[in-house]
Amino acid sequence: MSGSRLVVRNILSTFATQIISWILTFAVMLYLPKYLGVDGMGKFAFAVSLVGLLSALVPLGTSSVLIRDISRDRSRTGELLLAALATRIPIGLAMTVLAIVIDHLLKCPPLTQTFILCLSFGIVLGAVNDALTAALQGQENIHRSSFAIIVERFLGSALTIVLVICRAPLWTLAAAGVFAVAISLLVNLTAFRPLLPTLHFPKKATVTYISKAGLPFAGWLIFRTFYGQTDPIVLALITNDKTVGWYAVAVRLVGTTLILPGAISTTLLPTLTRLYHENLEEFQLLSRRMLALAILCGTPIAMAFLCVPDRMLNFMRFPGEFSGSIPVLRVSGIGVFFYYMAMILGTIIIAADGQKKMFRASVIATVTGIPACFLGAFITHRLWHNGAVGAIWSDVLLEVYLTAAYLRMAPARTFNNESLSLIGRTVLASVPLIALLSLTGHKLGLWIVVPSLLLYALMCWLLRCFDPQYLVMMRKILRRPAKA
Repeated sequence: MSGSRLVVRNILSTFATQIISWILTFAVMLYLPKYLGVDGMGKFAFAVSLVGLLSALVPLGTSSVLIRDISRDRSRTGELLLAALATRIPIGLAMTVLAIVIDHLLKCPPLTQTFILCLSFGIVLGAVNDALTAALQGQENIHRSSFAIIVERFLGSALTIVLVICRAPLWTLAAAGVFAVAISLLVNLTAFRPLLPTLHFPKKATVTYISKAGLPFAGWLIFRTFYGQTDPIVLALITNDKTVGWYAVAVRLVGTTLILPGAISTTLLPTLTRLYHENLEEFQLLSRRMLALAILCGTPIAMAFLCVPDRMLNFMRFPGEFSGSIPVLRVSGIGVFFYYMAMILGTIIIAADGQKKMFRASVIATVTGIPACFLGAFITHRLWHNGAVGAIWSDVLLEVYLTAAYLRMAPARTFNNESLSLIGRTVLASVPLIALLSLTGHKLGLWIVVPSLLLYALMCWLLRCFDPQYLVMMRKILRRPAKA
């Protein structure tokens, strides 16, 4: 298959996967918070964050190494994949045991302990499945890994909704996610059947290489996870389960909108990695187009969260006990703009082997972010009885810092004055959208978003926020044949 057809198929597969995943995730959001209640959501979010922190220690950055090295030499797929698994499985088992030990030491409420126990059994499964997915991405075989993701999301979402409708015990909600990951792992394994005759126990040198090569990536990912996942734990320590629940609902809703930067990053990371070594000019062009697309799509989403979060919750028929999520969603609206930019910029820097610089930025974000979360949550809890507002503000400010830091880390001449001008024009194009969303009465409901988006599209066209030549350049880049 030619390089252009392969990348186009990967793009279509990834976007289809993201759209289906969004629909399934949104369906779960309609049912899960109302079943768990705001306190139950807080307990569930705490357990997910704790297990997520431990899970972040397992891969040791080997996912990025697999994508990078396999995209450059696919003949090493089996060798590198087995080496990565040889490091992940023992660490994953250790983290599972540690999660169970922490579960007993914390003396949390019984429901929280049950959630932690159930989720901990998915640490090893998730680590193995992540390695398989990374290997497939390195081969630019995105459609196979996309299918596995769809299977996982569909099973997890369907089981969750069925369990909620049947009023099943709450611990089964965590178990459903672990079961879905196990099935996804089996689906991914089928893609490697042709490699089975060539597989053998990995050499010590390969294991050592992939472990050392992954450390810069690991440092960035671990610290990034620590500052991003600790908020529910901090809130649980200084506030209460209700506040954690408000925060969790807001973050989950915002998370459902990150399908676009996720799809762009997943699809084009192998291509960017290849172009960085083959043709720097095309690497720069593709990087600018990626950032432009993310900004164009992220801005109206950010404005919607900023202006109409109350209408979103009403549209989803959330009970009044979740009203504390409204101010958290408003602040998150500011953050969405920077979340989109940071995800794309991070992908570009990884493709250019700049992970060591990202590691330093992540350390600074963690060292300052956790104390900032404590301080912000404490102050807003005292002032407005909603520590989640302070916690999300600390996240947004750190995302602003990371976005600025990533822009400085990008390879020279990747971004220019035109890139900065595009950001300004896009923000300007959103001003009428903000006005329309803010001035319309609640009687219009959430449907006002549709004419608002049309107005935004018109303003983008008038201010030339999107150049048709972007498509020509993208097509030219994607026609470049990939190495076998």
